[in-house]
Amino acid sequence: VIGCAEPHPMAPRAGLALPGGGIFFWWQAGALHELSSRYRLSEVPVVGASAGALAATIGATGVDVPTAFELAASLAERSGAWERGAWGLVGVWGPMIREWLDELLPADADEQCRGRVHILVKRAPRLRAPRFEPLLLSDYRDRDDLIDVNMASAHLPLFIDGHWTARVRGMRCVDGTLSLRKTSAERRVVLPGGAAAVRLDSAADARMRARYSRREDFVRLASRDGVAEMMEWGMAHAREMERRGELE
Repeated sequence: VIGCAEPHPMAPRAGLALPGGGIFFWWQAGALHELSSRYRLSEVPVVGASAGALAATIGATGVDVPTAFELAASLAERSGAWERGAWGLVGVWGPMIREWLDELLPADADEQCRGRVHILVKRAPRLRAPRFEPLLLSDYRDRDDLIDVNMASAHLPLFIDGHWTARVRGMRCVDGTLSLRKTSAERRVVLPGGAAAVRLDSAADARMRARYSRREDFVRLASRDGVAEMMEWGMAHAREMERRGELE
């Protein structure tokens, strides 16, 4: 374990904000793994969208990141994703994520996340509301509902499982950060009331920007070594943020 022997609280009222990022989820997972050795993340309010929702959920419930990585690698191999190349996740990513969450999350995950982990989804347009409606959910009914909310937040239309929308609580929803405007995630992925939050975003890491410069890179399947590298960079970035005093 790197850092202090006994994790301590983050600054008073400080939380975490985790925007979407597709496969760059693993960078966030690395950052959270590093922070968990220094801070009691089980006490930290967090908001996440898309891949950031998944990161928020596993971080809040104490899921072991190396274990999560090994399971994801096993599921990718079993599905044949790596054999299909860069676009190997098309149509199979959704079922893989659902099985991954179901195997990793503890039985009381909904209780651990309720009222503290806020997940952004976008409700699809309907007759009475002709525009996408952002919803911030944290009132999880049970463990299955928590998983359903995560799946809705991460639902890239057609790409993730061949369907336009995901269904949760009788609503049709899509990825929580789906937008043509780059500033959408910055405006929407915030804690209720605009409470103070430390933003963990791979776009802030120069190494990630240099390596993954194409717009579509966030949904292209990385190699096992590439994913491991993302996690290492996330860990390093978290240490750099701490040295700069950005976590206090």
